[in-house]
Amino acid sequence: MCRGRHHSPSPRRSSQRQQRPRPHPLHFASKGGHLEVVKILVERQANVNAKAKDTSVAFGVTPLHWACQHGRANVADFLLRHGARMDILDQRNRSVLHAASEGGDVQLIRMLLSLGADVSARDIDGLRPIHLAAKARKTMALEFYVQDYPELVNVQTDTGLTPLGVASQQGHKDLVTLLLSLSEGNGD
Repeated sequence: MCRGRHHSPSPRRSSQRQQRPRPHPLHFASKGGHLEVVKILVERQANVNAKAKDTSVAFGVTPLHWACQHGRANVADFLLRHGARMDILDQRNRSVLHAASEGGDVQLIRMLLSLGADVSARDIDGLRPIHLAAKARKTMALEFYVQDYPELVNVQTDTGLTPLGVASQQGHKDLVTLLLSLSEGNGD
């Protein structure tokens, strides 16, 4: 028989919630490509360079990282025009170009490169943007890198993997075939 016990959150639970910082709403609006919401938040002084501190989400990413990873070129452009910095790295030392490469949006990759993003930037494992494109199975991004930056075809991670090695490790048969055909076309 229930005697109408009132359940309130324990002090421990509520203090844990308060101590665990969450990404700012700007992170979520950027990830979702909600440009009008992003505009409102930025007008209200949201920090365009705020780093997410929730490890269950993506520790150290900025709204620009999320916009780039999810192919939100219009949001990325807006954030950049409103002070977002491309030189901020996440906890794995990944740049916004790493994020865009993982997302695979070639238009966004081109935009970042035209603004000075480093195509040779390495994360803590020695992965460059081309490796993340191969790992995430982003065919168009990989084709772009191989055609516009052929010197990256044989660049290695800290463990010695080339983009072909990363694609092979992930079991991406289509990318393995593509990389082999492109390298043959380049005379390699």
